Amino acid sequence: MTNHTTIIDLDPDDTARTEAAARFLADSVHKSIVGLVPYSSPKYAGFLRAATRPPAPMRTLLVRMAVRDSHLVGAADWRILPDRLFLNGLTVSERHRGTGVGRELVADGLRIADSLGLTELGLDVIADNSAALSLYGRMGFTLTTTTGWYELPAGAGSDSGPARATDWPSFRAHHDAYGFGDLTLRLSTGDTSKVRLVGRTLRSEQPEPAPGVRACARLIGVERITCTAAVPPPGDFSFLCESVRMLRKL
Repeated sequence: MTNHTTIIDLDPDDTARTEAAARFLADSVHKSIVGLVPYSSPKYAGFLRAATRPPAPMRTLLVRMAVRDSHLVGAADWRILPDRLFLNGLTVSERHRGTGVGRELVADGLRIADSLGLTELGLDVIADNSAALSLYGRMGFTLTTTTGWYELPAGAGSDSGPARATDWPSFRAHHDAYGFGDLTLRLSTGDTSKVRLVGRTLRSEQPEPAPGVRACARLIGVERITCTAAVPPPGDFSFLCESVRMLRKL
């Protein structure tokens, strides 16, 4: 076994490596939020195949895979945003941790960002992942904000006030195809609220779910309601974990 690492793009026509990349990313999910993020979907490999199908200049998602001795040893899921390159997920096989694979994948992202003319990289990491925090800190990332992940009571959310699902057909099709989807609710105030459904778990990005969320949950058959927020939600809730946002300027 050598320590020479080759980093390549995910080929959507390579079924075996696409399935392996999906398993790697699923394994990267912190135990406290398994089932709350798209990586937990058993259909995520299908999403990767679809998202990496367009030519590279058209994509907003890049999956870079670290290979040693013809074996996949790590993967990084990058998202191209208007103002930065965002590391959505990074994982290294257990036997290759501590051998520089994670550093090489992050360094690869720095080169990609530079080639795209982006001036900033961002990422989220669970606060108790000391190894990852140490790696990103050594590579110049600094902590900016923290976010809590919470599970709410089954009856969370209000039925008061109308809320219209503005993109139900595309949400339903995406969820059926890939096991997750984002739904936009338009409130009576004219504001909108987004929720994400992974399997039968609904996640809101507000500490108190917007009106209509409970009705939406019943319609979909939701089993769990969760939220991510900078401050704890009101009332009863279960704390799951805390994530931190880290940024690095180029």
